[in-house]
Amino acid sequence: MGTVLSPPARCPDVLTGPVTVVSHAQLEQALTVLGRAVSQHPGLSQTISDTIRAAGHAGGIAALGIATRLEHPQPVLAALRTLITTADIDTLYALSAGLPRHSILLSPISLTITEALVTRLRAAATTDRDAYLPALAMSVNNLAIRLGEAGRRAEGLAAAQEAATLYRELAAENPDVFGPAAENAQNLMSALGEDTP
Repeated sequence: MGTVLSPPARCPDVLTGPVTVVSHAQLEQALTVLGRAVSQHPGLSQTISDTIRAAGHAGGIAALGIATRLEHPQPVLAALRTLITTADIDTLYALSAGLPRHSILLSPISLTITEALVTRLRAAATTDRDAYLPALAMSVNNLAIRLGEAGRRAEGLAAAQEAATLYRELAAENPDVFGPAAENAQNLMSALGEDTP
């Protein structure tokens, strides 16, 4: 595999061509084989990136599933970061949902996904605030949590303050639905503020 797919690539489309019609298990298997071979064939890093990008959110989810099982996950993580920079809102939601519950290795990726989602939702909310404000408030709140977990408490506090403001705006229109979320954001803000210099 490494010989065939590494530059100069003799068969560059061997994976990126059919990747949209393979099953999730097949995609995970292909990425696992590439991920294990990359230490002896560094040129496979580009093949990994191309494969994940060609598969879109399915490639990202498969990459999240195998990254923690690889001895050298850096090429897969780098490919995920590349996918995240160009991903749309739906893809970012799918990646966020595909994250394992607890993974130290994937914590930075989780933060990157959340940051990208907040950026996309902020842009979407400028054109249709009513449609995107609830999702933006939730994502900013999640960002505050991720920043706090990463030890970036001051940034987490700023995000929690923004989330509380957004939820208060939503609660003014619909207190039954958004009142509890506004209170939770306020509590998060207090918790992050206690340990922030």
